[in-house]
Order: sequence, then structure tokens, then C-alpha cells
Amino acid sequence: KYSKYNYKAFTERGLYMLAEATTTQISKNENPKGMAESTNIAQRGSKTARTAREAAEREIGHSIVSPENARRMINNTAEAREVIKRKK
Repeated sequence: KYSKYNYKAFTERGLYMLAEATTTQISKNENPKGMAESTNIAQRGSKTARTAREAAEREIGHSIVSPENARRMINNTAEAREVIKRKK
């Protein structure tokens, strides 16, 4: 039996895997040249997982991402954007 925490952790891992797999396949299909194209592909891959998460949350009526992990994802995203800005 899954606790609510374990369920969320399991679901989050599945969403990460979906984002990674989608990004990898898009990248293989389009063979990006440079950081800008790679960034665009990464954003498209993560959008796939975000769309899946939002659909699942609508169906079940509550969040499937734990607040702690949501904060960590937001912080990691902000840090990644800063790194990209510094490289430009």
C-alpha cells in the first residue's frame, strides 16, 4: 500500500522520466546545433510532462507533486536560467 508521500514521489519520478525521454527523442530527431536549440528542445520536453501532470491533477482533484519537491524544482529552474544568462 502506498502512502500519499510515496505515491507523489513515484508519480514525480514518472514525470521526470517522461520529460527526459521526450527531450531525448526530440533531440535525436532534430539534432540541435548550439545552446539555444538545445534549450528549446529541453523546454518542449518538459512541457510534455507538465501537460501530463496538469491533466492527471484535474482528473484526481489534487496535486501530485509534493510541496518540497515543487520548491526544489522551481529553485533548480531559476538557477538554470541564471547559468544560461551568464553564458550569453
